[in-house]
Amino acid sequence: MDFYHRAGELQEMAADAVRRARKAGADAAEARIGERLLKEISVRRGRLDGAESSAELSLSVAVFAGSRKGSADVGELSGAALDLAVERALALAKASAADACFGLADAELMADTNQLRELSLHHPWALSDDDAFDIARRCEESAQAAHAKVSAEKSEGATVYTDESQGAYSNSHGFNAFAKETMHGISCAAVAEENGAMEQDGWSDSARRAEDLPSPESIGKTAGELAGARLGGRKIKSEKMPVLFRAPCSHSLVWHLVSAASGGALYRNLSWLSADKLGAEKVCAEHITINEDPFIAGGFRSRNFDSEGVAARAREIVGGGIWRGCFLGSYTSRRLKMQTTGNAGGAHNLIVKGRTMPFDSLIKEMGRGFMATELMGSTINPVTGDYSRGASGFWVEGGEIAYPVSEATIAGNVRDILKDIVAFGDDDARRRSSVKCGSVLVGSLTVGGQ
Repeated sequence: MDFYHRAGELQEMAADAVRRARKAGADAAEARIGERLLKEISVRRGRLDGAESSAELSLSVAVFAGSRKGSADVGELSGAALDLAVERALALAKASAADACFGLADAELMADTNQLRELSLHHPWALSDDDAFDIARRCEESAQAAHAKVSAEKSEGATVYTDESQGAYSNSHGFNAFAKETMHGISCAAVAEENGAMEQDGWSDSARRAEDLPSPESIGKTAGELAGARLGGRKIKSEKMPVLFRAPCSHSLVWHLVSAASGGALYRNLSWLSADKLGAEKVCAEHITINEDPFIAGGFRSRNFDSEGVAARAREIVGGGIWRGCFLGSYTSRRLKMQTTGNAGGAHNLIVKGRTMPFDSLIKEMGRGFMATELMGSTINPVTGDYSRGASGFWVEGGEIAYPVSEATIAGNVRDILKDIVAFGDDDARRRSSVKCGSVLVGSLTVGGQ
């Protein structure tokens, strides 16, 4: 499949939507146009289980009338559709409550469209249905061959997808830019069975370029090995102990910090952080640094500008354990009487650094405790930071993995967890992620079992 519109056409349509909004009476306006092409093939038990091939088109217009805002979406790009979107957005603005924080991001913060970096985000994959089926089939077969107890009859299958998108953003500051990207992936879910008991696990990976994907055989092999390793899981006694969050489970700890440091949580006082302590509060162990880098070539969250056109920038989020950066768009920054950080639409790539050692050494340092390889559910109080999650994984004894563990619960407080990070592993297992972080060893947490 090919896109229906060229880059210049989308940019002109977005700019046209803004012009129509201004002409209709809006004080300011912005428009986003996006096209998306998706192909996905699933195989289960050696047979085709699902096939999807779709093309989507969307237009969103937001208008500002004084301190009021309205927005509307339509699914086509005709002149009549643009006028309808503008009309609906203006009607909603007139009916909405006034809020002095509404408005476009400040004009001087817009990215310079003449100096945008090449971020290597767009690499189409000419994936035929036959090739996709073959890749998924090979992946599933490798899962079944990886462990003697993996069941072919109860397989949950494998999936291959290619996702390509392009979009234009324009606003009444005169900002008008275009971006194009791809994401491709392979996933597999295997089921292992022994003495009537079944365990399921899986593995997946994704990449901007298809040639950067691991082989389907390696993904299937990992899925099968993980499922087989979970057989014979035991419950453990409840006590405080070291907990090793195996990558990529460890990434969730970073996202808990991002969530607390996000503007929406901060201005609503729904965060265990407080904006007036930015630059002063210790949030992690002193050896930890977290940097945000939106300019990594091929990065999963690489951007030249955020969803409001604000120039992205590399910066420090945590340094020496101290909280130094939050994640703000124009609205939340005004609510907090701060300046946007160029994060309308979310955080960019995050790089976590600290005391690091080989994964085997990390287990030895742990000595005795619980290694979490899967986290389930989530009970996290955003105000207090109280943390409770179901988990499965392995018991570690004498610095070595002893046996699988099922039906455990990890409990503590995010504040304490981040400050009690002992070390990181060098094993960022899912390297193609927006968070660069290996396994994380936490000194002490309550693990509930029996």
